[in-house]
Amino acid sequence: MPTIARAEKTYMLAPDGLRQAICCDVVDRGDVADQWGTKPKVRIVWEIDKLTKDNRRFIISQMFSRSLHEKAAFYRLLKNWRGRPLIREETEQGVDLETLIDVPCQLLVAHSEREGKTYANITAIPHDDDKTALWPSGRYVRAKYLVEKSAAPAQSTTREPAEDDDPGDEPPGDGYPEEDGYYAEPVF
Repeated sequence: MPTIARAEKTYMLAPDGLRQAICCDVVDRGDVADQWGTKPKVRIVWEIDKLTKDNRRFIISQMFSRSLHEKAAFYRLLKNWRGRPLIREETEQGVDLETLIDVPCQLLVAHSEREGKTYANITAIPHDDDKTALWPSGRYVRAKYLVEKSAAPAQSTTREPAEDDDPGDEPPGDGYPEEDGYYAEPVF
């Protein structure tokens, strides 16, 4: 397989502050190695209520260790998002993460600098009983509907899946349109 070099993409940062959001994807990243060892990880992706210059919603995501231990960041996320701790059966049997998709919440977004770059980070997910919840825009293409990018013809583009589409029929891509500024750079 060839090694590809590309110019670094630029991203418009998601605005900081308390934002209405809706979960638009849950991506199982498998076992990922970090400074604390190899652990199963999951990336949660949200659309927020603020729009880019071209009238698209900002996208922000965060990676978590897929642990339901009460001290784990992912457990705290679910507890705050749902407004209650997980019950014993949920922690023992597990939680179907697909049920998070299309669930609204609030995200507290803060900007931070690292190695000369500024990132938009999720610092809190307070419980939200607001009845004016955000609805999905329909413009985000879930990662599970996409084929390996390496198999893509040069001119291919991503599209939204139709209701009768088979996930195997999706065009190649990684879910992120080529236009700069639509997606916030994920914090991994």
